Amino acid sequence: MSTKKVTKKTVKTTGLKEFSTKEVKKRNKIDIETKQKAFSYFSKGLTCKEISKLIEIPFRTIQNWQTVDKWNDKLNPLNIQNRCFELKKKGNTIKEIANLLNISVSSVQRYIKSAKEAQKESQPEK
Repeated sequence: MSTKKVTKKTVKTTGLKEFSTKEVKKRNKIDIETKQKAFSYFSKGLTCKEISKLIEIPFRTIQNWQTVDKWNDKLNPLNIQNRCFELKKKGNTIKEIANLLNISVSSVQRYIKSAKEAQKESQPEK
């Protein structure tokens, strides 16, 4: 996928005029699109090992993304329904919400409708 850059670093050692060169490997910088691609694979049901092989990124990196970005919580349907309703309250369109959450427009409409009905039921009648 990408080549690793290696630079030479001169390190001064204690003692007389001794110098040594040491190869320092720079980390690969992974772009946001790759991370989003990994999440889309995860949301389709692939394991971290399978995703790692597909996009040629270390397995532990995928696991760290899963933990830090809370991918499992994002896939929870109740969490998605609540986020749809909150985003709609903020003024986002249904298409924008669908793109943000990586779900279909019809799902967004259904989630918002069910959230509105639940809110009406929880309010006491006057």
